[in-house]
Amino acid sequence: PCVFTAGSTADTSNPIWQAADCDGDGETNGTEDMNGSDPTDPCDVSGTATVPDVSDENYAVWAAADCDGDGETNGEE
Repeated sequence: PCVFTAGSTADTSNPIWQAADCDGDGETNGTEDMNGSDPTDPCDVSGTATVPDVSDENYAVWAAADCDGDGETNGEE
């Protein structure tokens, strides 16, 4: 549900897309869409997410991001 072809957009009404966590930040796409945060940006959360367990492979995208811009990835911190 997180891979799109060029020029396509997500079907936000699709329950499979809503239940997925495309950016690996611990919030489902549906929750982020409902709360106004970007479900494709691991650094944009709506405030309901907790810091994910970076040992979980589902959070690889979030762990590789550098949300605070200090040169260290979230996983390193």
